[in-house]
Amino acid sequence: MKLTYRLLWFDNEPSMVQKSERRLARMMRDKGFDLKVDPRDDISPEAIEKLRTDLEQYNPYDLIVFDHDLGTRKGTDIAQMLRGAIFTDMVYYSAAPLDVLRKAIYDAAVDGIFLINKLSCVDDLMRILEDHIKKNCDLNSMRGIVLDALSEMEVKLRKYLTDKLRVDPALCQDRLASFKDRLDGRSKQLAKKAIKMTEELMLASLADPLKSDFNTIRQMLSACEEDWESLKDKQALHRLQNLRNVFAHESYKWDRQNNCVTVCVDGEERSYRNSDFETIRKDLLTMFEEVNTRCKGDKREGVDE
Repeated sequence: MKLTYRLLWFDNEPSMVQKSERRLARMMRDKGFDLKVDPRDDISPEAIEKLRTDLEQYNPYDLIVFDHDLGTRKGTDIAQMLRGAIFTDMVYYSAAPLDVLRKAIYDAAVDGIFLINKLSCVDDLMRILEDHIKKNCDLNSMRGIVLDALSEMEVKLRKYLTDKLRVDPALCQDRLASFKDRLDGRSKQLAKKAIKMTEELMLASLADPLKSDFNTIRQMLSACEEDWESLKDKQALHRLQNLRNVFAHESYKWDRQNNCVTVCVDGEERSYRNSDFETIRKDLLTMFEEVNTRCKGDKREGVDE
């Protein structure tokens, strides 16, 4: 889950959507989420078919909202077309009695739909959104939210800083001197620590993620267990570490034309499709199994034998 919560909203009254969006955005902001609404009033068969094809490849929406009466079409027509491609929760509303909506949904044979009244649309929608949020209130979800948000901030701040220094030679020269001083000071501190390092201090440093990075752990453990191939340089764990750094620190974009995510690394674009992500997840599971077997510890929560 991300800090941004995305709604796809079908209604032929844009003013109604805008008014509801403003209220929902304020309420979601109070919950710590940024609401983004993608309003759609083009409900032609061609537009819906194109949307359906796009969503089959990449679906960024957390919830899809439909009005029952869209003028030339019924919301169930669109729900029917999209449900064949995606399984995102849907919300269906109308000023008509809910029994009318239930019959329309039943006749269209579309599952996974919440029914609400148009007159209380915002309040009813907010209850659904709050339930979605509760499902993601655990450490793993927060870890993902924090990583995603800080990674995006880091990408933007790195670019902002380097652009700022490139256009101001005097400032760049001043910062260069400061940067050298920082590096020199850090190297001296490390040299002092190295001189004073004992076995006990080393063990304490290796146990503290703030004092030793993951790569140091991998390299040292690889030296201790030479038969563990996956820990060696350029092997499975090293490749996954590099991939984590790419995903965490590099900018990315969705390429709709080629149905892939492109990540810019050292000026070169790398493409990742659903099949690539599937392979990465399998590699992660395989590596977890190796780690659990070697460490003989508890299994990672959520990973079955």
